[in-house]
Parts: sequence; C-alpha cells; structure tokens
Amino acid sequence: FDILVTEIQDASQILEFGKKYLKSVGQEGQELSSKECRFSHIDKASLQTEKQIQENGFSIIEIKNCN
Repeated sequence: FDILVTEIQDASQILEFGKKYLKSVGQEGQELSSKECRFSHIDKASLQTEKQIQENGFSIIEIKNCN
C-alpha cells in the first residue's frame, strides 16, 4: 500500500500512519519500514483522497493483489 500525505513529514509519523492502517485491516503487528519503498511521486489527488488527508492527515492507496 501507499501512504499519501500532503507534504514531507517526519518518517516516523508516516510509519505510524501505516501502522494505524494495518490495524484497521486486521494486520496489526506486521513489519513496516520504508526499505520496501522503491520510489515516491507527486500527483494530483482525487477529491476523496484530499478529504481523507484533511480528516486523518493521510490517505492509503491499496495496491492490487496486496493481501
């Protein structure tokens, strides 16, 4: 999954967003680090994504076939 934020933030805070997401999908305790990150990119967010970021500080994009 991808963690989207509005601007560059403290990496530890972004990892906490990921842990919060994992807990919400019943995967709490999974190892999570940025070493799996192959690249980052900038793109225009959808209105729904912008709303999620405003409400939560982040948004998650699930990757296809990622269980």
